[in-house]
Amino acid sequence: MLLANAQDVPGGYLIWSDVVSDAVSDFYSTPDAREARALIETQAEGSWKTRGEFERALKIKRIRKTITPFEEFWLTVAYDLLEMLKTVSLGRHVMGRNNALPLEAAYAVLDAGFYPCGWHRDERICVFDPRGLEGFRPVW
Repeated sequence: MLLANAQDVPGGYLIWSDVVSDAVSDFYSTPDAREARALIETQAEGSWKTRGEFERALKIKRIRKTITPFEEFWLTVAYDLLEMLKTVSLGRHVMGRNNALPLEAAYAVLDAGFYPCGWHRDERICVFDPRGLEGFRPVW
């Protein structure tokens, strides 16, 4: 998680938010991107609203100090995950099959059930596996 949130990353690594920002900088302000953001925001807002009860339950568990490390992780990164999926969607809408490597790598990581959290200078993504956290219960 250090790679996802730190501004002082170890040698050979880049700040993850900078990598994502750089990946969208070439097309973010284009007319296609403005149109796509309007569509994506509408869909994302609906998804975010549906998780209200779940988030509220986790916040109560946090206050009561009964929250598991996995639930704490989920509560901490849920919004970031939605933002990442919105960014991937934006890139796919504008760039199609030529979407930026970091965005497609992030999607592959999310799709596999991991959390994208860093980028190595040799263009490898760094991931966190939340399955090792106490309280993880697979849904399959």
